Amino acid sequence: MELLKNLIELLIEIGVVITAVRMYLITNKLWKRKHQIEVVESISVVACILYTVPVMPIVLKLAFVDGSVAAALTNFIIIFGYSIILLIGIGCWVGVNRGKSRMTLLLRALNLERKESTDLINALLHPEEAVSLLKILGQLAAVDDEISNEEIALIQRTAHHWGVEPPDLKPGRVANKVSPMTLRQSMTEYLLSSPPKEQAAELIDLLIMMMRADGNISHEEELVLEELTGMINGYLDEGLQESAMYEVVIVPQNPRQSQAVKELLPAAAPQSFADGEIFSVGTFHSHRYAEEICAKYIGLKLFTHCRKITA
Repeated sequence: MELLKNLIELLIEIGVVITAVRMYLITNKLWKRKHQIEVVESISVVACILYTVPVMPIVLKLAFVDGSVAAALTNFIIIFGYSIILLIGIGCWVGVNRGKSRMTLLLRALNLERKESTDLINALLHPEEAVSLLKILGQLAAVDDEISNEEIALIQRTAHHWGVEPPDLKPGRVANKVSPMTLRQSMTEYLLSSPPKEQAAELIDLLIMMMRADGNISHEEELVLEELTGMINGYLDEGLQESAMYEVVIVPQNPRQSQAVKELLPAAAPQSFADGEIFSVGTFHSHRYAEEICAKYIGLKLFTHCRKITA
C-alpha cells in the first residue's frame, strides 16, 4: 500500500510539470498575438471565468485541508494560465485600449460575448433545414422522457431566428415517449437531404449544447448522442476511411419466434444462416447504442447478437 501511495504521489508531481508545460504552450501562442484584436475577440472571457472561479476553493482545500501541495499547485497553475488568457481576452494589450480600466474592458468583453452567444446556432441553421433540425432537437429534449424550460427556450430561440413556428413543447414529463430509434431515424432523414458538411459538423456542437441545456445528462441522452455523432462523422467521411460498425441480428430458435420477428420487423428480410434464418435489426455506429438495442430484443426472449463489421 505504501508503494502504491508513493507511486500516486510521483504521478501527481509529474502531472504538475506536464500541466505547467501545457499551460505555457497554450498561453505562449496567445501572448505573441496579444496585440491583435482578432485574437483577443476569439477568446471566451466567460469560459475563462467559469473555469477559474469554481477551481479556487478546490485549490484552498487541497492546500490547507488535504495537505496535497502538488495537486493544489497543479490547479493553481491552471488558474494562473487562464488568468493570463482572461487578461488577453479583455484586450489589455491592444493599442486602442490604452488608458481604459480593466473593469471597463471586462464589461465590454462580456457584452460582446453576450451578443455573440447564439452565433453557433445562427450560423448552423438555414431555413431549408430548420424544420428538420428543430424536429431533432425536440426529440433529443424528450428522449429522457422529460423536457426542461431551458431546452424549450433553446428550441424556441432557434425557431424564432429562422422565422419557423416553434414546436408546441411543455416542460415536464412527455406524453408520448420518444425512442432512440425514432431520433436516429430523424437524423437519417436529415443526412439523406445532403446538408452542407460544415453545417453537419457543427451540428455535433449544437447537439451537445442541447443535451447540456438543463444541466443534467441522462443515460439515454449519452447513448443517443454517441450514435448521432457517429452517424454525422460517417456522413462527413463518406467512406474515405474504414470505420467499425455494429450489426444487431436476431436468430429465431423456432417457427413461432420467426413469425414474431417478422411481425416486429416487417421491413427486415430474413437471411439464410446454417439450418435456419436470421433477421438484421440494423447497423449502428456506437457499440453501446447497439448493445442497448440488442438488450431490448433479448428482453423479449429472442436470441439476439451484436456483431462488429467494417463499413
